[in-house]
Amino acid sequence: MPKHKLIAVKELTYMTRHLTPGMSFEAKPRDARVLKAIGKARDDYDAPVKEAVAQPAAPVAPTPAAPAPAPAPIVSAQEEPAHDPLDALRAEAAALGLHVDRRWGEARLMQEIDDAREKAAKDHAPAPESSETETPATEAHDEADAMTSYMHSLKRDQE
Repeated sequence: MPKHKLIAVKELTYMTRHLTPGMSFEAKPRDARVLKAIGKARDDYDAPVKEAVAQPAAPVAPTPAAPAPAPAPIVSAQEEPAHDPLDALRAEAAALGLHVDRRWGEARLMQEIDDAREKAAKDHAPAPESSETETPATEAHDEADAMTSYMHSLKRDQE
């Protein structure tokens, strides 16, 4: 970044330097604009100005032909995108009725799935993935419920 040559008009401190009126210093373009605007400095017109002079371009020697880079593979719309390994866990959690946050990692997903399964077991409600086959414990539980309701109906009839 080019520096601007300035002269202090009033006493000031710039970049840890204490400057008195008349002292010459260099400043960044943005700082120079501010210092001139607030009247603390002015341009140093005696300083040589470096102008960019267009240099004639040197002739470029022809380079040997390099082999063309291999073209990038074309991905068709029919190909499946890369499979996220967490998608299976997310699908399983959604099947259990959980609201899944996309920020959850593998450990959190597994913990939530385990918690949902434990809750389903405590509530004696089969998990959705085990709904195809009933376990003997579930059948025994259904028989116990049927027996309990039968006993209650008998008690009511006696009263």
